[in-house]
Amino acid sequence: MKITLTKEDLVQLSTNTIKEIFGLIGESEEQTSKGAISQTAEAPYDMTTNMVKQFMRSVSDTTKNFLRVFAENNGDGKIENLLEVTGGDTYTALNGVRAGISRRLRNLYADYGEESYLLEWVEDDSKYEGYLYISIPTLKSLKEYFGIG
Repeated sequence: MKITLTKEDLVQLSTNTIKEIFGLIGESEEQTSKGAISQTAEAPYDMTTNMVKQFMRSVSDTTKNFLRVFAENNGDGKIENLLEVTGGDTYTALNGVRAGISRRLRNLYADYGEESYLLEWVEDDSKYEGYLYISIPTLKSLKEYFGIG
C-alpha cells in the first residue's frame, strides 16, 4: 500500500498527527519539530546567518523581537508570544509585522515576481489555534544572530 501526502495535506494536519506520521516513516523527534514541517510543507525561505544580519540592519525593534520569539522557541511562533512582543491583542494585529518581514525579504533576496516568504501559518483544525513557523536553516541563523545556544 502506498499513501501520498502533498504539501497541502501536511499543513492541514495537527502537530501531533504530523509527529506520528514522521515517527512511522522513521524520522527523529527533532526532525518532527514544527520548524521541520516547513521542509516538507510550504517551505518558507531559508536564510543564512549573513542574510539574517543583512535583513536585521534596517528593521524595527518590534520586528527583531518578533523574530526572536522563533529563535527562543525552536522555530515555533505561538500567537500569544508574538502578540506579547508586538503589543497586539488579536492575530490580525500581527499582519503589519508579517507583511513588513515578507516585503523586506522579497526586496533583499527574491527575483522579480518570485513568491518568497519567511513565515508560514499552520492552523490546528481541532482547536482553531494556529502557529507560525520558519525553516530549520533560518532557525539556526536566527539563533546565531541572537546568541541563543
